[in-house]
Amino acid sequence: MSLKIRSLLKQLKLDNYNMKKWIFSTLIAIVALSCNNNEVAEKIYGEKFEINAPISPDELTQAIDSQATIQDVQLSGTIDESCPHSGCWMVLKNTEDKEIFVTYKDEAFTTSLDIDGRKVTLLGSGSYNEKKDEYEFVASGLILD
Repeated sequence: MSLKIRSLLKQLKLDNYNMKKWIFSTLIAIVALSCNNNEVAEKIYGEKFEINAPISPDELTQAIDSQATIQDVQLSGTIDESCPHSGCWMVLKNTEDKEIFVTYKDEAFTTSLDIDGRKVTLLGSGSYNEKKDEYEFVASGLILD
């Protein structure tokens, strides 16, 4: 170490022990501050698309009731329930507590686990399954907020 640096360290009273302590404390502070990011990144699954005027679960069930099937629509809502094992389905509800069972087109993708309560925008088609007495939505793509 050069004489000027040693002289400066002595003036600052930073010997080897104090220097290591200062560096360690600084690293701990940096790690702690970087871990404080609670923001969850948007995640895209399946077909990529831009969000453009999605409809609500209420609007979807009303459209299906009047048209039987609705194609190429964006649906936005909150995930009420999802597959806890492999992320292969999810359920959205409208304000009347009617469930919309969502699957993924051709089983081409799965989502993360533990996504209940998160906002989602789906691209796909909706219909009503009389045999199962439920609304169904087949998503070709989704954006998880």
